[in-house]
Amino acid sequence: MGEEVLLAAPQTYMNNSGAAVKWIIDETGIKPEKLVLVYDDVDIPLGEIRIRKKGSAGTHKGGKSVIEHLQTDGFPRIRIGVGPIRSGIDATEFVLSPFRKGEELLLNTSLDMAQEALGSILRGQMDIAMNTYNQRIRHTRAD
Repeated sequence: MGEEVLLAAPQTYMNNSGAAVKWIIDETGIKPEKLVLVYDDVDIPLGEIRIRKKGSAGTHKGGKSVIEHLQTDGFPRIRIGVGPIRSGIDATEFVLSPFRKGEELLLNTSLDMAQEALGSILRGQMDIAMNTYNQRIRHTRAD
């Protein structure tokens, strides 16, 4: 392979992560379609991931920020499920709260899948990654 990969974890607020991603794109000259955005998503159940070649950010404000700053939705993304939001809890409070006992296994499963999917994407196997990891699993998250 021999290609370099830049891994970045912006230190901005999630809702303004587009500014950091835009800066990285501008400084490195990386084309947006070579970007792989990886982020948590409350619209996906804990233990699952979703991979897309391009498209809207759905309800994710950080994803929306990246699309707005780059002025394109033409980049792949891996969304790691952390949902659903427990009833009676604000979304911000929910995503900043620690995982409950017993949820670590589901979280670790989805993180492992995301890592494997990213490897496939970096090897140019986007369709294989989507076909392999865009599977729904039957489970319930503790309330």
